[in-house]
Formats: sequence, C-alpha cells, structure tokens
Amino acid sequence: MHRFIHTNIDQPPQKAYISDAFAQIREKVKKARKKKEHRLNYGLIAIFVAAFSVFHTRAAPLNDLGVISKKDLDNTSAAFKDGLLAQLKEILHKSRKEKSSKSKTSQTSQTTINLFILSIMDALAALGVDSSKLSELEDDAKAFCTSVQDTELHIGKRLETFMAIYGPNVISEDLLADDITTVLGRQSIREKTLASTTGKEKQEKLKLLDSIFRRGLVGLTQLDKLQAARQVIVSIEDTRKSKEEEDNKEDDETNTGDEFNLSEAYSILCGNLWKVSGIRQFCIISETLELMLQTKVSHLHSSSNMPNNQP
Repeated sequence: MHRFIHTNIDQPPQKAYISDAFAQIREKVKKARKKKEHRLNYGLIAIFVAAFSVFHTRAAPLNDLGVISKKDLDNTSAAFKDGLLAQLKEILHKSRKEKSSKSKTSQTSQTTINLFILSIMDALAALGVDSSKLSELEDDAKAFCTSVQDTELHIGKRLETFMAIYGPNVISEDLLADDITTVLGRQSIREKTLASTTGKEKQEKLKLLDSIFRRGLVGLTQLDKLQAARQVIVSIEDTRKSKEEEDNKEDDETNTGDEFNLSEAYSILCGNLWKVSGIRQFCIISETLELMLQTKVSHLHSSSNMPNNQP
C-alpha cells in the first residue's frame, strides 16, 4: 500500500489498486458499525490505521486525481474512529459489570480484551480523537484501571495515560506523578508532560513548571516531578535575539512583576543541587542545569542573580 500510494498514483494500475483497497476498507468499516459479528479484530484495526494514515498523508493528490475523494476519506475515517470508541466503551463497561458481579474472566479472554484495548488506543492516538467523546468513558476507564491485574502489557497504566493525554481534563501537575524506576512510568511522564505543553504559550509552560516545583519546593524532592520539570524546560524554545531585542526583553520582564521565569527556575535548581542526598535526584537536577546552559542561553542571559553556591 505504502509503495503504491507514494509512487505514480496517476497510473491506472496504482489508481485501481488504491481505489479497490479503500473500497474494501470502507465496506468493512460500514459492516462493523452495523453488526457486532462484523466488528474488526485487533489485527485488522492495526492494518486499517496504517492504511488511513497513508491515505491522509496523500489526501490532496488522491482527491485531485479522483482516486479517493476527501469527503469520502474523512467520512470513512470518522466512522472508523466512532466504531472504535463504541467498541472500547462496550469492552470497558462489560468488564466493569463482570467485576461488580464477581464473575471471573479467563486469562485467555483477558489477554484478548487487553489487545483490543491497546489496538484501539493506538488507533485513536494515531488518527486523532475528540476529547469530549472520551468523557463518556471516564468512569468505566477508571474502574477498569483500578481493578485490572497488572500483566506484561501494563494495560491499566497505558489506559490511564491515554485518558490523561487525550481525555477532556486539563493535565495538571498532579497527573504527572508516576513510577520513574520503570520504563513505562518514565514514558508515561514524558507523554503526559508533552501533552500538557503542546500548543501552550511560554508563560503557560512556565506556570506549569512553577506548579511542579510547588510551594516549599517539595517537587524537587520527587523524582517524577523532577523528570516532568525537565520535560517542560525542554519544551520552552530558546529564541536567540539581538542585543537590542534582549535589552527590550529585560525592560519588559522588569515591568511584568514577579512572574516565574527560566532564570528563576535555574537559580532554584542550582540552589538546591548541593542539598540533595539521592544520586538519581542529583543526576536529574545536574543534567537539567547542563541542558539549560546549552540550550536556554537567551532565557538565562538576562538573569543577574545567578547563585554563587553552585557546586
């Protein structure tokens, strides 16, 4: 599919292949919406996601050449996602009812359920999902995450992360907590922090960074919060400016009052580095300081209160 759609799609053989492939996908999606027995298995879900992703990257030429109309592609893609949401809702609700009735699900069945949930989450993450539609799943998702047994798939943790990132609620610093000693925990912190900063202005990111440090700087004693703070700092772009622009920036910052900025964050991290007792904590703070010096020079340039107690 990838080869056909990215090379000579104006040629009759390629056009016929792509058109036929899309028609079959559209028909299966339509059937899956109408009858449960025609619902897609997790293997087909993964295949269809790959196909839709490729179709969308070439939507304009496919439409212009009359292979797949943009309207048809958008409608079929939307129907596919709505079907997946309905299927996920049904799975989570059914699982919640079974847990409340104390009926046991076999290990094989639970593995199949977990694979379905993973494939649906991956599909919705790849194609985009309306957060308001996920709000209908919140209660069942929370119940599932609380009750599901931990397996090598870590389905509960992954669903919790998925709902935090794509759900309707704003990601606050409280949702950035996780187990930093595990690969999945570190990945969860990274993904949630990335989601919380995407599309945000610099001042909004700084506000989140300030809340991660928290009153009394308690956040500096927590590894997960330090990791989240590092990710927020990475997301704040360093804009190299001319000397005149820097002088104007300094005047502007002087007039803004006591707004939290990267210079203050740097000073806080420096001032607390020598106090830490844990090696992991020391490494995260020192690596973050090094990163800031290498990539955030213009943000730190205006600071005149660099600490003298830097180790």
